[in-house]
Amino acid sequence: MDKGTKNALLYTAGVAAVYLGYKYYKKKQGELQKPNEPTPETKTTATSPTFEGAAAIYANKVKKLQGLLNVSQVGGIGPITVAALSKKGITYKVDASNIDKAISDVANYKTNLTSPTYVAAINLGGNVRFVKDINAPNFVLNRATNSYVPTGSSLSFKAGTLLGKGWKAVDRKNGKILIYKGATLQEIPISAIVII
Repeated sequence: MDKGTKNALLYTAGVAAVYLGYKYYKKKQGELQKPNEPTPETKTTATSPTFEGAAAIYANKVKKLQGLLNVSQVGGIGPITVAALSKKGITYKVDASNIDKAISDVANYKTNLTSPTYVAAINLGGNVRFVKDINAPNFVLNRATNSYVPTGSSLSFKAGTLLGKGWKAVDRKNGKILIYKGATLQEIPISAIVII
């Protein structure tokens, strides 16, 4: 075999190898670009509560709470429910973690309490929790007349404020009480507090 024929055969073999390599490359590239065939899914049963199930349970508990509050039972907590909760002394945010506590607190809330009942509860060591913001006028005892006189100043209490032990109270007989822990007394409406 002469040199020219040998070179022609080598050239032809090289071209054939490049062509076959190119075809192999294109075949592999096509496989990568082809969408995967869907595989049949296997159905599994849940062994724990689903999110939808938990949401339904929560919504039912909210409806129960709303029923106790005598508001529309829609299953979601909005401004009407929050206002009704506030009237029952509940100032904490109600969510899935404490819905059962809120239901219990509303169910056990005492209605039609009178100021003497509040005074007795405070004087027996109950803690005062404010359910709404108030600006309480300050009073002092005038020992000469044995009456309470306003000082002209006031003390602000925010909703959710909790007064600890040691506070005492005096009945004002007009739906208000005077609370004190020292010489100055603050006049507050009983509708602004709960005793815990």
